[in-house]
Amino acid sequence: MNFIQRQLQTAVNNITQWCNNNGFAISTSKTAGVHFCRKRNLHNDPEIKLYGELITFVNEIRFLGVIFDKKLSFLPHVKQLRKKCESALNILKVLSTTAWGADRVSMLKIYRATVLSKLEYGCTIYGSARKSVLQKLDPVHHTALRLCSGAFRTSPVKSLYVECCEPALELKRQMLSLHYYFKIQSNSNHPFHDFKLRPFLIRLQNARKSFIPVFFTRVQDILNDLNLLHLHVTPEPKIFTAEIAAVLLALEQISDFLERKFIIYTDSLSVLESLKSFYINSHHHPLVLNVLHLLNKLASRDFNILLCWVPSHVGIVGNEEADKAAKLASTQTNSTVPLTYFKKYTKFLFYTKWQRQWDTETDNKLHSVKPHVQPWPSLTTRKADTLLTRLRVGHTRYTHRHLLFGEQTPMCSQCNCIPDDRGPPDDHWRLLCPSEWMFTPKRFPADHLPDRHDGLSGRAWKPHGRSETSPLGSIRCAHLSAVVGPDPGTGRPDFRLPAGVGPKTPPPTCSLLPGPHRDPAQP
Repeated sequence: MNFIQRQLQTAVNNITQWCNNNGFAISTSKTAGVHFCRKRNLHNDPEIKLYGELITFVNEIRFLGVIFDKKLSFLPHVKQLRKKCESALNILKVLSTTAWGADRVSMLKIYRATVLSKLEYGCTIYGSARKSVLQKLDPVHHTALRLCSGAFRTSPVKSLYVECCEPALELKRQMLSLHYYFKIQSNSNHPFHDFKLRPFLIRLQNARKSFIPVFFTRVQDILNDLNLLHLHVTPEPKIFTAEIAAVLLALEQISDFLERKFIIYTDSLSVLESLKSFYINSHHHPLVLNVLHLLNKLASRDFNILLCWVPSHVGIVGNEEADKAAKLASTQTNSTVPLTYFKKYTKFLFYTKWQRQWDTETDNKLHSVKPHVQPWPSLTTRKADTLLTRLRVGHTRYTHRHLLFGEQTPMCSQCNCIPDDRGPPDDHWRLLCPSEWMFTPKRFPADHLPDRHDGLSGRAWKPHGRSETSPLGSIRCAHLSAVVGPDPGTGRPDFRLPAGVGPKTPPPTCSLLPGPHRDPAQP
């Protein structure tokens, strides 16, 4: 302790001298210190003086919005962060409910701006905390996703991630840490640009499991997990980078033209092969992702762009002119990859990792409807979008409310089965209860019913008057809510037609009329 005290006092004296020489003054009343130590027995804090006065030592202190406690557990910071985020969630609660309010896209934008920004700030620092501490922030993320999507309270969290296209906080922290690591490596003037962990710290980290890993150690684990430390590069990486950068530059120039048809000629066959096999291979140059992204963006603007390979050094006039220009600019060309391209590439890798995790959730009801993590278009009507969300996830008020109120598991009044335990979320209503449900192959041909993926994704929903048509047929939302309502006598789900709707009184908005409604009492 005496050695530490002498070293710290020398550092404080140097800072004080520099402040005096440059016209700065440090307030002794606002200065505090923290003794970072995990000793449980009593021990004295170091005595350090500033302008002749002892510096007060505290158990925790806030620095740039992050609370550092003496054990570096970051538990006080996480608790206060959760309290602030829960207060910010009230904005989402007043903007919409399950029946009215803002649409999902607007809700997610507000969530990212008001709540998620707080969770992401400083995550590269407090991300070294234990998993049990970091998991205290997950309920905030899950509650916000339920509010934005209108999902039922019992919905699985992994379904919420895919439904809202928002990955887990753990993946977000890893991605932001990796982005910050690349930012450090791209700046040669950064103090940690050439940082290397000292050998005794490596031995200490291996000897004690409770040792808090430094930032670069955590990043190394992320790089190993994403296979970024074993990227296969071409024998001449600078040439390939220049070729793919030339294609990218051509696309950026094309985006400013009014014409819509272009052909890009290149003599680099490796560039064209990498673009062609991007979704097959697992290792790619970071610029390849940016080229494909720009191609898709231009295609959405009705651009028709072709990439054509031409042999080099065979006397083609255009190719020879391009070679001369390349040789002229070879002394000025910078072959380094911009930081923004690395960020896009790592984001793609994390989403690929998320997709692999989602592929293992074969028992998840949403997985049978939405096998990919890409976002689906949401409906502008809040009530209709909430209805589709609960049907896709497979957790509704009528199938899972018993988990909240301690009631018995609901059963179908006709086939005496649990609608929730037999396949995807809408199969019971459409296929598994032919005795009562109006959409059966006996009453409607299979080609008249919308596909499950099109219906539950919202693609089959089209505006019809002041409401929107149902994914399970051309029935208005008001009729569908009456169809799946509970039986007033038993409280169980009753899959009958709404009152007053039948072959003699078809709803005016129906293009597919239901067949005759059979009385359950009749054989």
